[in-house]
Amino acid sequence: MPRRTNAPEPAPEAAPAKGQIRQANEIAILAAAERVFARTGFAGATMAEIATEAALPKPNLHYYFGNKGDLYRAVLARTLHEWLVPADGITAANTPKMGYLEPAAYQRTVKVLLGGGSSPVIKKDPGPAAVSHVVWDASAK
Repeated sequence: MPRRTNAPEPAPEAAPAKGQIRQANEIAILAAAERVFARTGFAGATMAEIATEAALPKPNLHYYFGNKGDLYRAVLARTLHEWLVPADGITAANTPKMGYLEPAAYQRTVKVLLGGGSSPVIKKDPGPAAVSHVVWDASAK
């Protein structure tokens, strides 16, 4: 016979759903991987270092993303999504001011990133950050 206690049972909503745990783990892994790849590059990054940065066991990385190459592609896809979604509403009438990149060059860059036009030239931008930023120069031929 099961033992009865006076302690109340936890509410079903108190325990996070498996989908929420998975989503939280994937977000943590992607954020950690982005930092590690930015710091060390693809060749210098290890799954163990990314796991440590994410505060998760290394097998979790392999469970969610398979291998380092798949994880790297997921980081790139997430980054491109974050860059391109705001560009969806760009028209000639509401082109944002881009500072160092003229609006026409910006639009050509977005077109190239979406798969049209010629490939942009990638150059290093020696900004104040420790990690160099990649600047897309779609105006270069």
